[in-house]
Amino acid sequence: MSLLNINLANCSSLNKILLYVVLLIIFFLPLSEKIIPPLIVIWVLLWLFDGNVKEKIISLIRSRIFFLLIFFYLLHVIGMIYTENISEGLFDLEVKFSLLLFPILILSDKENFQKNHRIIFFAFVLGNIVAALSCFIFNIYWSLRYNVDYFYYSNFTLFLHPSYASMYAIFSICIIIYFRFYKVKSESYKNFLQKSFSKKWFSVIFILVLLAYVFNLGSRTGIAAVIIVTGTIISYYFILYKRVILFFVFATVIFCGTIYTLNKFPRFAPVIEFLKTPLDSVNVSSRENVVVRYFIIKESLELIRGNFLFGIGTGDIKQELIKKYQEKKNTLAIEENLNPHNQFIETFATLGILGEVSLLMMIFIPFYSSTYGKNIFTISFILLIIINFLFESMLNTQAGVVFFAFFNSLLSNTKNN
Repeated sequence: MSLLNINLANCSSLNKILLYVVLLIIFFLPLSEKIIPPLIVIWVLLWLFDGNVKEKIISLIRSRIFFLLIFFYLLHVIGMIYTENISEGLFDLEVKFSLLLFPILILSDKENFQKNHRIIFFAFVLGNIVAALSCFIFNIYWSLRYNVDYFYYSNFTLFLHPSYASMYAIFSICIIIYFRFYKVKSESYKNFLQKSFSKKWFSVIFILVLLAYVFNLGSRTGIAAVIIVTGTIISYYFILYKRVILFFVFATVIFCGTIYTLNKFPRFAPVIEFLKTPLDSVNVSSRENVVVRYFIIKESLELIRGNFLFGIGTGDIKQELIKKYQEKKNTLAIEENLNPHNQFIETFATLGILGEVSLLMMIFIPFYSSTYGKNIFTISFILLIIINFLFESMLNTQAGVVFFAFFNSLLSNTKNN
């Protein structure tokens, strides 16, 4: 066995195979959830065969983000001690295992990921372009054949929930903008990814396709995020290159576009109506999504007040919320077994104050470092994560936790580039 390990470790093709597996994971992330776990298993096996354990451990020890992610996951393990629902707790640990695994796989192999991070980003963009074009093509066909409008929200998406599909597409837009305008002062600028985005029309077409994709997905969170995140990164470049007039024109367009979207886009109508309604007159039995979410947040905050220090335990959040839904007779929340739809609140209710501080540190330490270092690419990623954390329990799903764990580790590893 040791001889086999030596031969594999010395085989130059092993790193290539590992890279291809990573590219496949990232390419299929927007397209198929089922193919991701077996590809991750292959990645782990290749990592084990590669050897170099001592060097990998040293790389991990030097990484700050690694210990933050490890600590956050360990808190969930500790939360199993006082949970009542063991099966749900174990499932939660399984879903969140990527928070532990990806930092180990990426941060222990810094050199390869620093060298290949651009092609990895490109694979992610390509996967999202394929997902977007597939949705448009199939929905055009079905709409013409059955005379039904499929271009709206969950009817439009073929692969993921609209919120996660939108998040992926928005980050792809940020990748295109970043690699289109950011010029590295070295020969590495002339790589495959940079050449692919070298033509303005090519970049514009990609961005327009992805923007159309986000708006057809119809996720309120996605539309808010695309305005805030892409608006931030584009504004940064106008300021960086001293295009003051273009900046003010762009800011005016963003402002007017936001007002128009809030008033004309049907998905925001319930939000506007809710904001106009006094909170003491909101009907708890309403089946309107915005109203239901308001009461879910309210009940979740009650759980936090009663379990401030240690939380209710890993895996207990849904059953505790169901009890409160039943007390208040919130029928839709009971039927759909809804979670808080806010990662900050869910983590606080589950793990208490220490878990909440740990989650905030995972987000705001990289955000502070990126702001200090003027790294707009990482800033755009963190902004996107914060917005989605505010409206989704993102770390409860494979689509959310894999995206966060992988790119958070990758950007931490390549931030100096």
